[in-house]
Amino acid sequence: MGFTVVDHSKKPELLLFFDYGDDNGKEMTETYTIPDFGMIGYTGYSLNSWGMYTGMPMYGYRGYQTHINKYTLFTRYIRIDIAQPKTKGTELDKIYEGHLKSKGTCSKLTVTLPYLIDMYFQNFPGKNNDTQSLEKSWNGVC
Repeated sequence: MGFTVVDHSKKPELLLFFDYGDDNGKEMTETYTIPDFGMIGYTGYSLNSWGMYTGMPMYGYRGYQTHINKYTLFTRYIRIDIAQPKTKGTELDKIYEGHLKSKGTCSKLTVTLPYLIDMYFQNFPGKNNDTQSLEKSWNGVC
């Protein structure tokens, strides 16, 4: 199995068409809240011979802090078609067609493409008319 350089004067057995790319990204905004706990006052005041004593601090719920997270989400793709040339003419018989879509915050195809290719060939060639959802964590640097 593998690829072989062939004499261009001979007709190939198979032709492989490979396409990949990404979009310009979509700006995303997430808003979330986190409960805010902290000191809300003191238990009381008292006066003694040295002065005023403020008492023990009291802690509790003070409300929520709202946070906003903005990022760009990119959609990347790979498309592979494999065809056999017909015996006559320039027409082709497509014998395989597949595509993969990926979403993430990294816009660099040089970084993400090896992961996409790895995911594409995990279950190659798969079943006819089958759609799969695969997940792969990535802890690399974009």
